[in-house]
Amino acid sequence: YIKVAFPAYKRIPHSISAFRVELPNGQQVNSYLAQDLATIAEKTLKDEVAKIYAKTIAAAVIKYIAAAQAAKAVEEQTNNALLGLLAKKALNVTMAMFARADTRTWVTLPSNILMSRFFMPVGTHEITVYFLNANLNVVKTQKITVQVVDGQKTFVALESLK
Repeated sequence: YIKVAFPAYKRIPHSISAFRVELPNGQQVNSYLAQDLATIAEKTLKDEVAKIYAKTIAAAVIKYIAAAQAAKAVEEQTNNALLGLLAKKALNVTMAMFARADTRTWVTLPSNILMSRFFMPVGTHEITVYFLNANLNVVKTQKITVQVVDGQKTFVALESLK
């Protein structure tokens, strides 16, 4: 009995699809898609799927053979076929329990990166960020204080986990 698990990328729907920044002077600046990480993840998986399948199957076969040899060694050392069979079953169950596809890197990635770029004078400013759904309705509002320093670029990073 050999159990294998292959990775699959599943897009997680998000309620926020864009944002709009309102500057202190009333000007509003829309976001744009800087990077679509979900599409990159899907393409990467598609490009690597044959290699992933081959490695996963090879590893499962090697584990199966090792379990069979260990069970045979138990049977031969104890002169007990039942103990050999129990060892084989225990090893197979243990391997099946741990047969999972490695998807750790995809789970931690955002599906996309949105950006907005605008110029502000030197000083401390309060901006308002409106997070928007697919219909461009506001689903969340966040006020942020931004310190703009002469001669430096200022970046503000926000998460929109919703």
